[in-house]
Amino acid sequence: MSRFFGHVTKLLGIQHKTGAALNPRSNGYAEQVIKRANEGLKRYSTPEIDDKNIELILPLIQLSLLSTSSVSTKISPFEVVHGFPMPLPNPIEGDKMAFPTTDAEAYYSWLRNALRLLHSAVHQNRVEAKQDMKAAYDRRHAVKAPTFRIGDVVLLLDRRVKPNLDRVLTHKPYKDVYMISDIIRGDDKIGPS
Repeated sequence: MSRFFGHVTKLLGIQHKTGAALNPRSNGYAEQVIKRANEGLKRYSTPEIDDKNIELILPLIQLSLLSTSSVSTKISPFEVVHGFPMPLPNPIEGDKMAFPTTDAEAYYSWLRNALRLLHSAVHQNRVEAKQDMKAAYDRRHAVKAPTFRIGDVVLLLDRRVKPNLDRVLTHKPYKDVYMISDIIRGDDKIGPS
């Protein structure tokens, strides 16, 4: 069973990584989950359930965190990991539980295929969300396309004054003259046009 679990964790891409605390750029999703968990603790606590009895409401908070779809991916964390939506209780369906298969090898193959499809959909949703964020940023900050071209001569702005210099008031904020030899961009849809 441990080898099977090792293959499944490798397939899911589970890795232990460390990062700086309270850094939304590298830990944005983790910070959101902590924020939502704190909100859940405040929302579901009662006069009987205080800090000493929060273990009574933690399963409900976990259920809400795992079943709620993300704005950017439009898929719940449960569905990203398992490949199918979270089976929530439904009075119409009754107590019947359905599993894809009982054979471990067939389940592994099914899970690999389902996750490949799901992860490609999540990736596409993230690309679309990033394009929307870029468009909103460009509108908010009135971003203009660069006017320089290859071969243009430019000055680079540098307002820092080095310590112990005799020129503080007369410091020129520009460095040497540079010539643009190439314009580097990543994705044509996301970078400058």
